[in-house]
Amino acid sequence: MIGILLITLAICLCGSLENGAVLKPFDLLYEEGTQAYYRNDWHSVIYYMEEAIHSYTQQRKFKIQCRLQCAEQHEMQEAAQPNLRFFSVILRRAHCIQQCESQRMGPASIYRVSEEVLQEFQRRTVYNYLQLAYYK
Repeated sequence: MIGILLITLAICLCGSLENGAVLKPFDLLYEEGTQAYYRNDWHSVIYYMEEAIHSYTQQRKFKIQCRLQCAEQHEMQEAAQPNLRFFSVILRRAHCIQQCESQRMGPASIYRVSEEVLQEFQRRTVYNYLQLAYYK
């Protein structure tokens, strides 16, 4: 129940995608999926794990797009004082990336994920849950 409240809160707080759909934080969806797994609620496991994978993929896609866009906008150039120019470009890129991600995904605080959950996705543990849920 707490997980559903957190997802609802995240939906209310986070920004919308370009097509109007809301990108839900994948760690909350993953948590809901694991809780459904322990309840043997296989339909919910499938739903939440698929949504978590979709959200994770979208978040990565948005971050890559923002970084590429900001790298194009703030290219490195030769200057009389290269150190100052270098740090100026780096700071402008960082600000650009923060703004771009905020516009596409909502406040950054919603998308801060623990290292443990991030490792679960990188090890593709989510697919193990999905495979078992589909089997059952």
